[in-house]
Amino acid sequence: MAFFFNELDWLVFIFKIILSIGCGFAIGIERESMGKPAGIKTHTLICMGSCLFTHFSLMAAEGDPTRIAAQVVSGIGFIGAGTILQSKERIEGLTSAALVFVNASVGMLIGGAYFVYSIISTIALLILFRFLRSNKYQTKLRSYRVYIRCKTYSDIETTLKFIHHLNCKITNKKIEKTTNKMELTVSYLTTPLANHRILSKLNGLTTIDSFSQT
Repeated sequence: MAFFFNELDWLVFIFKIILSIGCGFAIGIERESMGKPAGIKTHTLICMGSCLFTHFSLMAAEGDPTRIAAQVVSGIGFIGAGTILQSKERIEGLTSAALVFVNASVGMLIGGAYFVYSIISTIALLILFRFLRSNKYQTKLRSYRVYIRCKTYSDIETTLKFIHHLNCKITNKKIEKTTNKMELTVSYLTTPLANHRILSKLNGLTTIDSFSQT
């Protein structure tokens, strides 16, 4: 019965859950703002799950208390592998896979009651991504292609003028008319970081019905 009335243990456990959700959410919202497939829900669940497994591992009374936590490191690799995609010319998702791994380690720190270390790690991670974006360290040019659907030709012209003012070099453009719609295909060269910004700005255009990128 002492287990049910140990108020301090319950408070610590609740704090672990709240902190793991908060750290995972902070990392996830940064990734989702960049248009990554592993966003808020994924990173929140990974951080919270790692925390719970570590907490349960430390609660085990028999054997090595770290045996379950050790399996988190191995198991998280399967989730990380799922974020890696191979296209015709390049492999994408390596950063997301690495971040999944780091996010799990933050959750394990929380599960092990290293609260200050987990908070410092999360803040350092967010500062790192902010620093890289603001200083434009990703300068390698890559080729991208975006398919934009508009209703009228005037919307196509407005969209093209908008793209010309963005941080990219247009290499090819093609306009096709389909049923009740106009489709604009634009190929351009830019950096991966600038491409995320371009897609974010295109998403806010009222002249576009929808768009997709390959």
